[in-house]
Amino acid sequence: MTVYQRSKAKFIKSLIIIPLPPFAVGMVLLFIGQYFPQTWFMILTVLIVLGVLAVMLHQTLISDNVRFEISDTGEMNCYEGNKLKHTFDLKNCESGYHHRQYTSGGTQSLRLRITEQNGKMTVLDCEPLGSAKFYEMFEFIQSFSSVEPERL
Repeated sequence: MTVYQRSKAKFIKSLIIIPLPPFAVGMVLLFIGQYFPQTWFMILTVLIVLGVLAVMLHQTLISDNVRFEISDTGEMNCYEGNKLKHTFDLKNCESGYHHRQYTSGGTQSLRLRITEQNGKMTVLDCEPLGSAKFYEMFEFIQSFSSVEPERL
């Protein structure tokens, strides 16, 4: 069985970046708060910053925690947040991918498209894997199913 998941370095990088957006939102709200010195505005500021922090933690710890297990027989299990979301028999599926680079800095969209024999299409977000692991996984999937890359 081959397992593809987000690297530890990428996870640590995400944990380091988590405080930046809430900090920026807090600074903007504190600047605006100079004109609203009331207690309710400070409480609202704290709640908004905590909300942004909660969203960032959810994104890093759950949504970006993806894992793909592919057995030697062609069965693929897809996990998100340590919960099994999809199971595919790759021998009976067609697959393709969509890769779009948004900036030269590395922001990208990596999507794996799997179409079962009954016509049901599933699109999986593989961005947390990174390009190198995604293409490695995709080559392994090619050995089981017909693949049509979609380039935009």
